[in-house]
Amino acid sequence: MPARRHALALPFAVALLCAACGDEQRVPDAKPAAPPAPPVMNASQPPSARPLRDRLLTAFGGYEFVPGREALLKIAPEPELVPGLIALWQDPAAPLNARINALASLRHWPSLLTRAVFEAALQAAGTPDAARRSAVKAYGVAFGPDAVPLLALLSTHRDLHTRDAVARALARVGTAGSKAALGKALEAETEPSVRTTLEAAIAGRLSR
Repeated sequence: MPARRHALALPFAVALLCAACGDEQRVPDAKPAAPPAPPVMNASQPPSARPLRDRLLTAFGGYEFVPGREALLKIAPEPELVPGLIALWQDPAAPLNARINALASLRHWPSLLTRAVFEAALQAAGTPDAARRSAVKAYGVAFGPDAVPLLALLSTHRDLHTRDAVARALARVGTAGSKAALGKALEAETEPSVRTTLEAAIAGRLSR
């Protein structure tokens, strides 16, 4: 009799085990957790959390006030700031006024890199006249006597306002070389308004 009870119990146990296996297979696999959503940038975030380009566009948003060296360094440290200014100047999608201010602001950090950026902008045919005139002044301020050869070359530029800006930049340099460049520019100049500026520059009557 015991042997018969064991024989009956065995199929029943196997059936229970198979049923348990079937239930386990019907449980769906757990899905991996979704990655966290990236933070959303908005106006309520602290200024340091906004991209450098946006911070510079805000700083250069006005026409009358342009932040100086110390104010710009509060936006970003020099190793980050200077490449950011160059990138903004070279960004055709940015407002022209912001681009002009970014280029002119490079005068605060004269170096081989910024000199190359200035000289490329000053000589490029596609540089807007307003940007070139602003860059003439900034280039002369940043590089002084080293700026004279290119400024002298620009004294014959087709844009008379650029030539006027060059005369004023050479006057600010105030070296023998810059005065010689002013004299040569006066010999070649035919526009009365520019000649007046050149004569005042040679005579030392222009305010620096």
